Amino acid sequence: MKLIETLERIERVDQLIRLKATGRPTELACRLGISESSLYNLIDKMRCMGAEIYFCPMKSSYCYKTDVRFIYGFIPQCRGKIYGGKSTQFNRLSIFWSENHLLNPRSTSGG
Repeated sequence: MKLIETLERIERVDQLIRLKATGRPTELACRLGISESSLYNLIDKMRCMGAEIYFCPMKSSYCYKTDVRFIYGFIPQCRGKIYGGKSTQFNRLSIFWSENHLLNPRSTSGG
């Protein structure tokens, strides 16, 4: 699977999880056009990136234990000063990730 395709699928699964509308694994795999084993691999990748995902039989949907949102892309670069090999922009970005529990921010809107 190509990188962009994987990221788009993760973004779609993230959206469906936040809506609590994934359905059962078989249904979600069909919706995404992938096999059920590929879906499990995709969910495992999301877990490796920090998403605490579980399946709720009552809602018949995957859910997050904590509020997270997957966003990918580039963040506009700020011309910060460099101190001892560390950019001030990188320090701000690290704080942004940890404070907002985002996995891969596309923008700094916190959205």
